[in-house]
Amino acid sequence: MAREPHRFTFDRCLGRGGFGEVYLAYQRRPGGLVRKVAVKVLRGDTEEEDLNAVKRMQDEGRMLAALDHPSIIGVLELTRIAGRLALVTEYVSGVDLASYTETDRLLPPRAVMGVVAGVAEALDCAWTTTSPETGAPLQLIHRDIKPQNIRISQHGEVKLLDFGIARTAQIYREAVTGAGEVPFTPGYSAPESYVEGESGAPADVYALGVTMFRLLTGERLLAGLPLSEQYMIMTRPERYQVLITEQLEALRAVLAGEEHDAVRGLLTAMLAWSPTERPDAAAVSSRAEALEDSLMGPTLKRWARSRTLAEEGDTIPGTLSGQTLPEDAIGETISVAPGVIPGGPPSLPPGGPPSLPPGGPPSLPPHVASQMSPELLAIAESALVSSGGSIPTPDAGLTSLSSVYASGTLPATAAPSPDTLERREQAPGSSQSLIVNVIVALGIFVAVTVPMGTLMVLLFAWLNGN
Repeated sequence: MAREPHRFTFDRCLGRGGFGEVYLAYQRRPGGLVRKVAVKVLRGDTEEEDLNAVKRMQDEGRMLAALDHPSIIGVLELTRIAGRLALVTEYVSGVDLASYTETDRLLPPRAVMGVVAGVAEALDCAWTTTSPETGAPLQLIHRDIKPQNIRISQHGEVKLLDFGIARTAQIYREAVTGAGEVPFTPGYSAPESYVEGESGAPADVYALGVTMFRLLTGERLLAGLPLSEQYMIMTRPERYQVLITEQLEALRAVLAGEEHDAVRGLLTAMLAWSPTERPDAAAVSSRAEALEDSLMGPTLKRWARSRTLAEEGDTIPGTLSGQTLPEDAIGETISVAPGVIPGGPPSLPPGGPPSLPPGGPPSLPPHVASQMSPELLAIAESALVSSGGSIPTPDAGLTSLSSVYASGTLPATAAPSPDTLERREQAPGSSQSLIVNVIVALGIFVAVTVPMGTLMVLLFAWLNGN
């Protein structure tokens, strides 16, 4: 027997991204039960325009449902409201930590250790929880740790948000990460993502270390450095270590003596250039808890309870604000068009270039094709067909920078400042992304034949961000 549909009264819009909105709402159940919830709904035209956004929300719901930890936002249901896909989660009254990253508004160091311990414990849970589908550890990687995705409740609870681009091999994921998408915020990316174009659990620990540094000092790692200089530093261990040593001196303004040495020791380990030298999330949680016990000042819970933590204002207009709407018919399967085969490339849009066979077209050297994403391979094929030419084999393979851009790990528009990127959501598949990808592809082609081609890739990406 199908249950009676729940009704949702949408109070106000809490935030808006490229494909949807998040609302504070009241879920009304049979029997007069009312619960305050957060509802993430896709924009009305999103399902027709971006199938991957739909799949990403479904993936997020499945992954959250598999996790059970007080520092991970709890999912209640995945449903449809007014024809729009909606993810219903617990509502956490409080603020995200982006509100406490300026030098004149920082958390006490002891409270920061409480935040780090809570997030690290959540990451450990995501890594070790058993998959309901395979029985193996999830080994789930968040891939977007930053202050905006960490929420502090009025009671001092830590909540890790936004698993929309998290990755695990133990739960079938329908969405794919295409070229030009941002796996996590530039400035929080680990050195290996610049070199290898891929990240694992140590990258989450690194991003948490960058977040910890920001919360303690109000300063950004790599602040003010152009993309070209960031790349040069992040791909060279010696230069990277010099930078980290210099920037960690900022800790002396907020900590002294043994407290400084202990906190700096943990932060140095989390920000190690080599992923194998970083502690795992469980070790970070343990060390942060010990520091929280030993440092002077208020704990996170005491700090939170001493002030009012609530969203500041309601300036975001929402299309559903003030409405009371029922779920769509219960019992209908929440589904989308046929999905992408796990591990396979995304489908190209109608009318776009045809799919390429493994290894790329005959005229494209395999060692070049293997370092390019499916989208850039398609662009390469179109360029070759239209020009009637082929790309000669280079004296040396593509440089690391070219492979990074081709893999889609760094956005083609990575040059804008971290401030700008933190305040806007990238829109994969936009016309701007396509144009930049074409430009980057041309730069890669030149890189195959001319050593300076790599600099062209870097220059075009930088110009696009300015």
